[in-house]
Order: sequence, then C-alpha cells, then structure tokens
Amino acid sequence: MTVNDPLLHEIAALWQRLDPPPAGLARDLTEAVDAARAAEADDAAEPADGVAEVADVDELDIELLELVARHDALALGVRAGTHAGAVEPLVLEFAGRERQILLRLSPGRIDGWVAPPTPGSVELHGTGAGTAQVDDGGRFVLDNVPAGMASLLFDLVLGPSLHTRHRTPGFQVTPDPVPPGR
Repeated sequence: MTVNDPLLHEIAALWQRLDPPPAGLARDLTEAVDAARAAEADDAAEPADGVAEVADVDELDIELLELVARHDALALGVRAGTHAGAVEPLVLEFAGRERQILLRLSPGRIDGWVAPPTPGSVELHGTGAGTAQVDDGGRFVLDNVPAGMASLLFDLVLGPSLHTRHRTPGFQVTPDPVPPGR
C-alpha cells in the first residue's frame, strides 16, 4: 500500500456515488467479449477433414496500410467510358512504412501500382476471391471484381527468401452500370 492509496480510494468512491456505471454494463461487456470469442473460435474451427489448421507465423507479420488519399479520377484527368451512365473511377492511395499502393477502382476492375516497384502477388478478399501477379514495375490488374466491400493482401518479393506482406483496409467496389438500352 502506498501513501496515495487512501486518497485514490476516496476518489473512486466519489465517482461511484456521483457517476456510477450504467446498470448492466458489466453484463453487456461480458456478453460482447464472449460473443467475440465464440466467433473467433468458429473461425478457427477444425476443418471437415479433421486436420486442425495451424496459424502461419507470417500471418502475424502483415503491415496494415493506411488510406492517405481518395481522389475522384475525373479530377485527376482520368476519363471513364463515353457512354451514358459511365461511372467515374475512384483512385485510392494507401501507405505503409516502406510501401505505397495506388488503386484505380472502376466497376468490376481494380488497376494498381506498388511503389517502390516490387514484384509479388495480390489477393482479393471480401467481395470474392481473386489473385493477380504484381509485375517487376509494381503493376497489377484484378478483373471481374464483384461489387461490395473488399480488401487486398500483398505478398511482395524482396529477395530470394525474403517477402513482405501488406493489407489494405476495406474499400467499396462499385457495381457495373447497366448499359443503355437494357
């Protein structure tokens, strides 16, 4: 016990009297934590073949990129299709400690660039599954991307046995517009 403990206990008692926690708060928090644990356990459940999947240590070493810019592509001088109802592309820029990712989102398609240019692969998560190769210039394309929330996981090759992994936060992919006359 320190010399400050009696004073701290008095302050805690004062707050309990003047501003008590809402009734049921402890129960609600406990239920929320239990639900989160149950959902996590369901995600880690044993597969149908009976072989439990062990988490890859590399999964724990993924840098989450931060959205640093969002641009209307028209403002950048990028044109959409010329037909009526064409959706203007959206440009998103993500950054991490050592990498930047630029995405051009058009209906059903994601064009991207990694800077500095680094080859590797990119996986689409969320709206559907898909993969693409990132070429030596850092360029990649994902076609036939369904509308909805998506994120990208990059596995970039730095050397013969050295990889770096990056994940974008979620972003919205727009649906293909209905062509005129339909």
